[in-house]
Amino acid sequence: MGLEVRTGRGGELRKHWYGSYIDCNGRRKVIALAEPLPTRHFPGSLKEPGDTVFEASRARAQKELETFQTEARQQGRADHLTAQLIESKTGRKWKETPLAALPDIITGGKKRRARSQQHETWKRGAVEKFTAWLLGAGWSRFWR
Repeated sequence: MGLEVRTGRGGELRKHWYGSYIDCNGRRKVIALAEPLPTRHFPGSLKEPGDTVFEASRARAQKELETFQTEARQQGRADHLTAQLIESKTGRKWKETPLAALPDIITGGKKRRARSQQHETWKRGAVEKFTAWLLGAGWSRFWR
């Protein structure tokens, strides 16, 4: 799927590029892109190369279609919706952290008061055991 040029009822070229793609349900979707089609410079077929004005317009339309496709692929996925929810609640972008970095994140950071070395050792050990259990129990496909 890709870029398309459409004609109107009278056979004249439409003013904008059109892009087609397959959505997550397997249906073909066609959208009108914001990039205008240079009708004066149209070579007659998309298989033929056009002049520099036409090719520049084609490149911008292709880039616009690719950004739309990536956004459409992400919409509706649970992790994308979760990231949007977290961003709207906290005002910050969601950042995934690898599971191996979890002990350093939990034991580091700001504290209201100083903890004993024994408590810090216990906490790091508990988190390391938990991450080892996650990775060993087959949960690694859900956690990175």
